[in-house]
Amino acid sequence: MQPLSKHQVGIALVAIMLVSCSRQQRRPQAGRASRADAAAIAKPTQLEWRSTALAPALEVDILGGNTSVYQAGGPDDGTLIAGDSPVRIGIEWGPTATLATWTAGAVKILGAVVGTETSGTICGRPARRLEVTIPGHTAHFSGPNGEGDSVTPTELMIAHAFQVGSLPVVAFYIVSAEERDRFANDEMHFLTSIKCSP
Repeated sequence: MQPLSKHQVGIALVAIMLVSCSRQQRRPQAGRASRADAAAIAKPTQLEWRSTALAPALEVDILGGNTSVYQAGGPDDGTLIAGDSPVRIGIEWGPTATLATWTAGAVKILGAVVGTETSGTICGRPARRLEVTIPGHTAHFSGPNGEGDSVTPTELMIAHAFQVGSLPVVAFYIVSAEERDRFANDEMHFLTSIKCSP
């Protein structure tokens, strides 16, 4: 059996987090921002955020409070995934952090539907954006303690690929489709909190 790549481990962790049923609400907290992003980032959020440096030229706000956090790698090649259902965030950086590689991993999730790639900007740099829908499902279970249904909601995975100098980066936001509007300010906060040094 071949060892898993960093990207495969990241996608596997996202898949595991997709089945998490924790729905803890956190106290709103405004994040740190540049003057250009201050208006967008200052909107009240549902979740708690904290700033973290990932690489010498890359900083981002990640979910704070009592949330799950996975981080691996170093300043030139790494992965960070944070959060619990209904919102998780992730960021990958390094040679394999491309939208094509991220999408190849995402489509391995059963039933994934890939949207149309569009353009935009992240921290003032050109970016490519892609949205993937992971259909929800219901599973019936039974055992010595009873039976019932386990419901997994439809999830949206929104990825943005860009470069910081020569360093490729993919930032992604995962949210329950039913809850996207409720957490719209958190999605904006995450994206506008990304800081890139020249």
